[in-house]
Amino acid sequence: MFDVRSDLALPEGELDLIVRYTRAGEHEGEALLAAAVVGAEPTALGAGPVQTSPYRQTMYGMDIGRDAGSTVSADHVGPLPFEGTLHWVEYELQDDRHDLVRAAEQQLENQLADQ
Repeated sequence: MFDVRSDLALPEGELDLIVRYTRAGEHEGEALLAAAVVGAEPTALGAGPVQTSPYRQTMYGMDIGRDAGSTVSADHVGPLPFEGTLHWVEYELQDDRHDLVRAAEQQLENQLADQ
């Protein structure tokens, strides 16, 4: 597990929260956490190294607004529902076809091994 934390307080009002992941190598990179009052330039809150899992996703998938499965940190107890209002969630993924082909091949191997 990896935490990206900040001692900075979030500004008041409606916010854009941003997590930007930059790949640095095979299954590793850095996550940058930033926030901005809607329409303003984002302010970096913190950054840290992140290792990713090779090809397999969690059995629960990705959650927005609550943790349906295991939580992301021992500091949180699920389901930890978000009580605010989410107006929009947007994912921008890099077009890395080479990784997608390798991921599909690995997933096929994993499925055959599970049988």
